[in-house]
Order: sequence, then C-alpha cells, then structure tokens
Amino acid sequence: NFPPDYRKVEEMLHSLIESCDAVIHIAGVCYGSEPRNRPSDKSRRSYTQMEYDIAQELGRPLYVFVCAETFPYDPHSPESDDAAALQMAHRNACLGRQEIREKVATTAELEKRVSQLHEHLRRLERQILETSDAVKAVGAQVEEVQSLQRVQNEKLDKQEDRLIKSLRADLRAL
Repeated sequence: NFPPDYRKVEEMLHSLIESCDAVIHIAGVCYGSEPRNRPSDKSRRSYTQMEYDIAQELGRPLYVFVCAETFPYDPHSPESDDAAALQMAHRNACLGRQEIREKVATTAELEKRVSQLHEHLRRLERQILETSDAVKAVGAQVEEVQSLQRVQNEKLDKQEDRLIKSLRADLRAL
C-alpha cells in the first residue's frame, strides 16, 4: 500500500474543496505530513497547507484559526528544522491575513469560536434568503407595473388611431 503522490492528492483536494461553500483552516505548530513525489515547480506544502492554498485559489471564504504556542496539542515527535520553519512561515502568513482569522489558546476556545462562526454563517444564510424573497417580491411588482403600462399603452395607441381616423375624416369632409 503506497500513499498517493502529489498530483493525485492535489486533484482530490481540489475536487473536495470545490464542492465546499467555505473552508475552516486550523494552523497549529506542527508541519505534519506532505505528499510524496512533489513536482519540482511546486513548493513544499503539508496536506493542510495545500487545502489552504486550494481554498484561496478557488476563491472560497477561508476562516483561519491559529492555535497559540501554548495550545494543548496532542503529544507528537519533534519535526525537522525545515518542517518547523515551513510551518512557522505558514502560521505567520495566516496571522497576517486581512480576512477573518483568530488566534486561539485552548481547545474549548477553538470549539467556541467555530460554533460562533457556524451560528454567524446561519444568520447570514437566513438574511440572504430573506433578501432574496424581498427581491423576488419587488421583481413581481415591477412585472405587474410593466404589464399595466403595456395595457395602458395599447389603449392609448387605439385612442390615438381613432383620433387620427376621425381627424382625417373631418379633413376630407371640408
């Protein structure tokens, strides 16, 4: 059993993230694993960092949580200096984002922030649906007004035609 190579992982992540409305990205202190057989034109990226990159590439809303150094991480083996430097650079990039990002210190705080984000997104979804319903109602009213205008224009055209015929008849009589 061999792990998938870089291109297969990239394709799979691209397909999965493409079907998402948004992405929650959690950046800890560990670099983690990376796919094998990375093409020479690609930078070293962990699986999680690849998800982050692909979400940005696809223009998905990206909600970033950066776990503090003191976060209660699961026990793990030390990583190489290269991997640690890559992860530190990624964390710094996440903290420098203009979009939504937060630094969390505990698991409970992370869970609370994600729950709040979820509720915020639900409220936004309800607001979008309400706005959509209002726009549909206004659209129906505009269609009704346009229909009434067409009927009125048709009546005016008929009156104008009758008036022109009457004037022509009067002119012929003179």
